[in-house]
Amino acid sequence: MRVRLALYRWRLVHPASWPSKLEELVPEFLPAVPLDPWNGKPLLWDAGTEIIYAVGQDWKPDLPTFSTTDRFRIYDDAKSPCLRLTLPPWTPTPTKPPAAAKKKPKSAPKSPPIAAGVTK
Repeated sequence: MRVRLALYRWRLVHPASWPSKLEELVPEFLPAVPLDPWNGKPLLWDAGTEIIYAVGQDWKPDLPTFSTTDRFRIYDDAKSPCLRLTLPPWTPTPTKPPAAAKKKPKSAPKSPPIAAGVTK
């Protein structure tokens, strides 16, 4: 989260751009780039996808891949943990409209019975 906040602070100073590497945040926005808990090296950053990530337990510095329907920021898969800064546009899943309830046909309103000898 510290890196995320530092990146947003960077954007206030450098609108419409991201740093190419996290080291550019030091020392103005971070005292140092936080270390990856898996390999002890600095966390990784991909400016194109806006993802901060760690190597994870697979020890591969590969960029996490998300399904097009993934709408979360923190990807806590141990193989490739990461934090996504911006979410992809939301597209609702199409659903079938509810089945129309069958309505009984309305009958004509009944008029009250006319008493014998009474005329309208």
